[in-house]
Amino acid sequence: MPYLESQGPGESAPPVAIRSSSRTGVASLSGGRVVLLLAVTVALFVVILIGAMIVSFLAQGPGATEDPTSGTTFVLLMAAQPIVFIGVGYLLAIRLWGLDWRDFGFVAMKWRWVGLVPLIWLLFLPVIRVLKWISDFLLGTPGSNPYADTFEALGPVTPGLVITIIILGGVLVPISEEFLFRGLLYPWLKSRWGFLTGLIGSSILFSLLHLHPAILAPILALGIMMALLREWSESLWAPILFHSIHNTAMFTIMFGLLAAGEDIRAI
Repeated sequence: MPYLESQGPGESAPPVAIRSSSRTGVASLSGGRVVLLLAVTVALFVVILIGAMIVSFLAQGPGATEDPTSGTTFVLLMAAQPIVFIGVGYLLAIRLWGLDWRDFGFVAMKWRWVGLVPLIWLLFLPVIRVLKWISDFLLGTPGSNPYADTFEALGPVTPGLVITIIILGGVLVPISEEFLFRGLLYPWLKSRWGFLTGLIGSSILFSLLHLHPAILAPILALGIMMALLREWSESLWAPILFHSIHNTAMFTIMFGLLAAGEDIRAI
């Protein structure tokens, strides 16, 4: 603890040490502010989820048997998620609390990562598939795909539908999820409790966002990989690119199988 020595007559007082935090950017946010940002984001998303389900019910009409959480709800949620995730973060953290987009990792990515990220995804894909197989084995749900019913409920596969889903789920959703989980949560947790806590904590929360038990382990692994890319590249664009490649590839494969009349439940 700093202290002041006694002074003789005419001696000037030494400068008083001022305690200040060395944390900057996202790390400078208090726990209360981070919780508030997350709470507002979740609350708005739940409201939109309920609204989307109501719209889906109304769109089906009386006597419909289709699952109301599929199809229409899926598209509406994918469209709303980027608005909610980035909108709340922008209004609170940037406009109100004075942070900058760069504080969330939106800085230039070195060009080598443009080639490295797709390669890392290809090498990591077998890990995801093995984890999915283990999850299916332990849960007794072999060949399960929690998005199969949803994609089948979207209707006939048309170029317009494919382009819409890829823009929403392959571009905008990755940007918004990376903004929240690797842009905010990962560096904030890391600044408080260290690298490992930031890595695991942000990835667990990311996996819980997807809810379905059959994909929790693969999504957790994806979250860890994207947090590592955030750390290694020092830019949020690397995990965004990884996330976008993964989503786009999965959606493209599922749409291709659906167009060919094949089963997508084992994807």
